[in-house]
Amino acid sequence: MKKGISFLIIGFLLASTVTMCAKTPVTSAPLSSQFVYCGGDNVQKVYQYWTSNMTKRTESQNYGGKIRAITSNGPYIYVGGYSTNTVWQLWASNLTKKAESISYGTIFALVCDGTYLYAAGDSPYKVYQFRASNLTKVRESISFGDIINSLALDADHVYVGGSYSVIQLRRSDLTQVASSPTYPGPIWGLLSDGTYVYAGTSSLVNNGVIKKFLAATMTEVASVEYGGSTFALTYDGTYLYAGGHNTQRVIKYWAYNLSEVAESADYGGYISELGYDGTSLYVTGRTTDKIWKLDPATLQKTAETQAYGGNVEALWNGPCLTTLDITMPKIGVFGFTATIKNIGTDEAINTEVTVAVDGGFFDKIHVGGTSYVIDPLNPDATTKAGIQPVLGIGKVTVTVSAKAVNAFETKKTATGFILGPIIIAL
Repeated sequence: MKKGISFLIIGFLLASTVTMCAKTPVTSAPLSSQFVYCGGDNVQKVYQYWTSNMTKRTESQNYGGKIRAITSNGPYIYVGGYSTNTVWQLWASNLTKKAESISYGTIFALVCDGTYLYAAGDSPYKVYQFRASNLTKVRESISFGDIINSLALDADHVYVGGSYSVIQLRRSDLTQVASSPTYPGPIWGLLSDGTYVYAGTSSLVNNGVIKKFLAATMTEVASVEYGGSTFALTYDGTYLYAGGHNTQRVIKYWAYNLSEVAESADYGGYISELGYDGTSLYVTGRTTDKIWKLDPATLQKTAETQAYGGNVEALWNGPCLTTLDITMPKIGVFGFTATIKNIGTDEAINTEVTVAVDGGFFDKIHVGGTSYVIDPLNPDATTKAGIQPVLGIGKVTVTVSAKAVNAFETKKTATGFILGPIIIAL
């Protein structure tokens, strides 16, 4: 017998509600919430700063070339760029070097799903997949024939920001699935929220336009002009933040329709990277050569680092990707409650849980919907979501899904038969 669901049956088709209980706290903060990391020209090192006061804590050895990409899986920081042309694996705690990949070529983009690291850039114009634990190469994609400027991930795909379009690859084997329309210039900033893909284009596309694509088909559904090449994008679960050339400001948009909400002060140079850690925004780029810390609500600057010593081309701050797990309850009475747990190593930002019950005789039961958003859900913490009185009789399906800004969507489904005050699992 499968694990099933239980909830109180009092009559026929009463309204139901979604409930959520408080999360279980943890006391230790992950490294990603304590530090922000950057790298770039001239200095060619990774600097680690405290997020609390933006003072420098430590630095890595010299990478041997301009640093163009930084990412992390929690325990490690991964670095790539020019000249050295390899990925370095550094301990996140003290930035000492642990391992190095085979040579790729100039590396412009790095992303990590926790298990695998993906690297791309100039010739060979491919995406390489490495094991995150030791940087051994697993596989590579076909050559796309031109520079890859950016990478992004969702639960099933790797997205490639190329010279003219966004290309969707399967994460499992790096084969191409789909592609966006083509544009007269490169794709710079790139991210996915699991349902949509957001891409920052060159100033050649109507003075720099942010494009929104439906991930399932890679068709364009919305766009907005930024005012220059859009090099950087980040997302907090509700709002999209963009930065780049010419405008040199962070602009905040509603993610659902790309309407502008607010903008920051002029950074003083073009913005190369943006980050969001669940509490603050981080901005960096050229000329100013500092990391600015912004309040995401107002886009006012709250702190800044000392100058890096050259153009800052790469930035990383938490949270890392984490993993959510759903436990469906056993058969019972007096309500249905599922347990959502963060089984990863970093806090889950803006965890959104959806509970739905469908079925019954004549398919008359359709209840539930998006419940509370929990922020943050710490490692090993749990929260509970459920349906209160649902009324009816017949076979039903209960579906629970959970996702976060930094956690791919997970979903579980159970079927049962409503009979009196119980559901009998099928």
